[in-house]
Amino acid sequence: MHSIKIQNRLITPKEYLELRASVDWEKIPLPVAEEGLKNTTYSAIAYLDGNLAGMGRVVGDGFIYFYIQDIIVKPEYQGQGVGRAVVESLLSCWEKSRQKKGAMMLVAGPGKTKFYEKFRFQKRSDDETSMFFP
Repeated sequence: MHSIKIQNRLITPKEYLELRASVDWEKIPLPVAEEGLKNTTYSAIAYLDGNLAGMGRVVGDGFIYFYIQDIIVKPEYQGQGVGRAVVESLLSCWEKSRQKKGAMMLVAGPGKTKFYEKFRFQKRSDDETSMFFP
């Protein structure tokens, strides 16, 4: 049985870039990572048997809108409960400190909606589409 340990702290830019590279996400410069991570509201860093295994963070305005962002699990640790532990930790932090009203949202990657449904996330409707500006 593997031991997953979660730390609720801001991930270092070096750790963040290491995790992004492990899943072949777009490479970003260190200064960009440093600035972007400053806007994190809650974060969870996962270690499996003492090794950096994954992370997730929440961004938003801190009062009304919260977005789960950057759920990353290194490929060699996927399927071992790391992602679940990260999301559970983020939701727990949010539940403990949120205002009476507030919404937690996310954009699920391709094929990941079933994973998030386990945490009671729901699609708003079948005709809505997530969009981004390139």
